[in-house]
Amino acid sequence: MKTLYLDCSSGMDEYALLKILADYIQPKKEVLPILNETFKVVGSQDNIDTWIDSLNVSGFIKMDMHSIARSLKEVNITLEPKNWVLLGSIVYLFEEANFEQVLASTVGVLSGTEYTTAKLLEGAKIRLSYDGKGCSYLGAAILKHYVDEFGDMPTMMLERALDAETLGQVPVCGYVGELEETVSMSELVCNIDDMTPEELANVEALLYENGAYDVYITNIHMKKNRPGQMLTCMCASKERAKFVELIFQNTTTLGMREYTSKRYWLEPKVEEVDTPFGKIHAKVAKGFGTERYKYEFDELAEIARRENLPLTEIKKQLK
Repeated sequence: MKTLYLDCSSGMDEYALLKILADYIQPKKEVLPILNETFKVVGSQDNIDTWIDSLNVSGFIKMDMHSIARSLKEVNITLEPKNWVLLGSIVYLFEEANFEQVLASTVGVLSGTEYTTAKLLEGAKIRLSYDGKGCSYLGAAILKHYVDEFGDMPTMMLERALDAETLGQVPVCGYVGELEETVSMSELVCNIDDMTPEELANVEALLYENGAYDVYITNIHMKKNRPGQMLTCMCASKERAKFVELIFQNTTTLGMREYTSKRYWLEPKVEEVDTPFGKIHAKVAKGFGTERYKYEFDELAEIARRENLPLTEIKKQLK
């Protein structure tokens, strides 16, 4: 999983981030003129949204630019046109880099950080920095938009080390590398004794639709000799807030427990295989020194009916 880790323990500003991303994509002297031309402000413009819509860039870049600009407007920050160019350039470079994950350290802020900066960093991990320069408004907004998780640097196979050098006002380092395929997983558990099977089935389907890894219901014995059900939902830890809200909104539970663990998995893919019975799709999963191979059951069942043979015989002939 290609990951960018930002060490912003001394803070973050847009100039430092621009330097890191530009150096990752290609030498600064080549990429910056292209960005300045792509995101130049022509004439007198005072509406950033109109300017973004006029750009000849992808819809994804425009969407991210609008989102960051909106977060700044919500705290009454108006960007000057020169910073529009910086915003566009950074979003463009993130799109080009195509990181699968962006992580960051605890963010360094200055003692007495003003309300606006703190508001922009809500949900991020912060600490007082006595040796740095803190966060700019735009730097804070960009961090909140792109960073998936704040915390200690994970173990990674390092591809590139990037340094903001003197272009940025804040000493920021970036590290790009491959992380092992693990995900921090939350197991959300609650007990229920007053919902029907139909209602619980609807909750299970809703959680799956929203991206849960697994959902299951276990019969349990509760207080006052009541039979009940224990609902378990497994999800990515970074999405647990969404699933906690969904469970409280759609069940009668009054409380929930959370257990955190790591998720490991074999990388799956589907292959088409030539067999004596024709082409059959098979699920192949590899990783951690092992490989699993399994034909699609529905296709095997269809062959068994067509050939008028037991399913066990079809499996035996395909071994």
